[in-house]
Formats: sequence, C-alpha cells, structure tokens
Amino acid sequence: MNLNHTDASGNYQLSPAMDSVGLVNVNGSGTTTLPGNNSYFGITSINAGTLRAGADTGLSPSSDFVVAAGDTLDASTYSPTVLSLDSGGVVTLAAGGSSSVLTVAQNYSGNRSSVAQNTALGDSRSATPKLVVQGDTIGNTTLNITNLSGTGAQTTVNGILVVQVDGASNGTFSLPAPGYMEAGGWRYTLAKVGKHWYLQSDQQAETAGPDPDQTPKPTTAPTPVPTLGALGMAVMATLMAAVGLRRHRRTL
Repeated sequence: MNLNHTDASGNYQLSPAMDSVGLVNVNGSGTTTLPGNNSYFGITSINAGTLRAGADTGLSPSSDFVVAAGDTLDASTYSPTVLSLDSGGVVTLAAGGSSSVLTVAQNYSGNRSSVAQNTALGDSRSATPKLVVQGDTIGNTTLNITNLSGTGAQTTVNGILVVQVDGASNGTFSLPAPGYMEAGGWRYTLAKVGKHWYLQSDQQAETAGPDPDQTPKPTTAPTPVPTLGALGMAVMATLMAAVGLRRHRRTL
C-alpha cells in the first residue's frame, strides 16, 4: 500500500483495519492518521511526511517501522506497540505530559534520529511519555524534551525514567546542546543507570554576593601638607632679609 497524499492538516485518516501481509509506504508529504485496529505484517516505511497513531492499536505490533531522515512517526497521545523501529528521522511522543508509552517489541536503531517528548519537569514521579525497548538498542538518538510548565524539584533514586531498555543497551541517548534543561532553580541532565536513561536534577548554585568581611573599606585620602609656592618663597626670603638687616643695625 502506498500513501501519497499531501494533506498536512492531520485530518486524513485511513480508518479500515489492515490485517494482511504486505508493505506500507508513506510517500506523500502530508500526515496520515491510523485510528483502526491494525495488525498487518511487513515493513512500514515512512519516506516522506508523517504517520500518526490514532489509537493504541493504530500502529501494527507486527510491523517493522523504518523512518527516513526528515520524516516523522507520531505516537500522539496513545501507547502503541511496533515490532521494531529503525529511525533516522523524528519519533514524537507529544502526549502533553501524560504517561503514554511507545513500545518497541524487538530492537531499536537510532541513526542520528530524535525522539520528542513532553515532560512536566519536577521530581522523580513526574509524568512523562516513555520509549520502552524490549529488545536491544544501537546508534545515536537525541531526546528533545519540552518542559510542560514544570517548576523543577529534586529527583531521587534514579530520576525520571524516559527510555527503558530491556535487552542490550548499546545505543546512546543525549540531550541537545548545551546538554541540560532548566526548570525553576533546578538543572536536569540525562544519565544512564544500568540499561535505562533518566532525567536527574541538581540545584543550581546561586550567584554569591561579596562577603561582607571581604568588602573593601573606603579609604580616606591623606590631608595634603601645604607647600610654599614661588610667591611664598619670595615673601619668606624678604622677611629673612629684613630680620638680618635689623640684627646688623643693632650691632653698629
């Protein structure tokens, strides 16, 4: 089956259930939504545009999904399962801070791909969509996480779970530059703990003001000592000459 439409409004829906064996190719630049109960076998290739889940069963759990660079697999607000996922494009888990899950039953490969997630940054109990890989991971993936009005808090234990890997965890996940996110007075970084990936927070150091004891004390300029200018020296010489003349007259 080839999907070639260019309607990007998201209103185009392919409602009939697909349960046969075959290939699904998304070739148009538009957005195709799958709201049916799909269980077809074969490869789903997103070569252009966006393929969006319209239900938890919208993406076939029996299909291997391949996302080309620049194109999108959108789980929307649902929790679909796919057989495997090979992505060089964008995988969107924009569930508005809910705890929806995109499950990959087998392996995940990230080819400089990205996963977009909406998370209300807070403590370790913060609701967030998750990518759950029941098989192995390889490759490199950037997590583009949007903070949904989270005010920040201290995470405990391992932090906020955003990527769960049950098999061999050989893939690398990272945040985009500068490599952290901020919420309130907290800075969140991505850390691998065991096989899984978590957001962990640390309180930012406040900018310290000057130590009162180290504040320089104001200094008082020394009082200038009066000095004789040229006129003063001339007056002094005249006075001394007059005194000398008087002494001379007394001796006569």
